[in-house]
Amino acid sequence: MLDYSVWQICSGKALQEIYDRTRSDKWLRSHRA
Repeated sequence: MLDYSVWQICSGKALQEIYDRTRSDKWLRSHRA
């Protein structure tokens, strides 16, 4: 159970990082164009 919660937290952070990165990429592209 503990392993699952740790995995959940880690995957959640990874997803947030990917989301932030894609959002900033879109922002940069729209401002460059």
